[in-house]
Amino acid sequence: MKKLALLALLLAHAPAFAQSDLPKFCTFGKPLPDCRAFLLTEAGYAYGLTNSEHYPSYELGPMVNTSEKIAVGLTAIVGANNGFLYGLKVRGRYWLTPRMGLDVATGVLDAEGRAYTGQVGLSFADQYAFTAHVDHSVERYVDSRTEFFLGFKVGSKPGIVLGGVGVLLTAVGFVLYVRGLEGN
Repeated sequence: MKKLALLALLLAHAPAFAQSDLPKFCTFGKPLPDCRAFLLTEAGYAYGLTNSEHYPSYELGPMVNTSEKIAVGLTAIVGANNGFLYGLKVRGRYWLTPRMGLDVATGVLDAEGRAYTGQVGLSFADQYAFTAHVDHSVERYVDSRTEFFLGFKVGSKPGIVLGGVGVLLTAVGFVLYVRGLEGN
């Protein structure tokens, strides 16, 4: 009988336990206590300061708030900068306010040779961000080149839509690129 009473008591309070113990996953980034984790989706465009190149990109990955001020995560990136590129970035966000964050990222890209990238950005309500980044590429491990970019990113739901279109266009461009290589 005592076990049944204990079970009834636990079941009566289960909704309160479930609400307080489960991590909050948000569709756009906010600091703790509002969000434990969120999905970072960014469709971006950057302009090369050193080479006048256009650099469309899309990033997607999970971010986890480790405190009220710090979020960390890992994103995958696809884009085009004088050819198709893809890679991984480790990211950090310092929440300046509940709706504004300072983002820092570093990673490795593959763009017909290895490239290392670093980025800093200021995000607003996880909806848009202004960024600056540098890519250092080692082409065929002989020549190297460093490029600087300034850019703008759209995140959250608009980032998902624009990113989906961008990924589709990137995939079509990649297929056309591969077909062009096969034709030579």
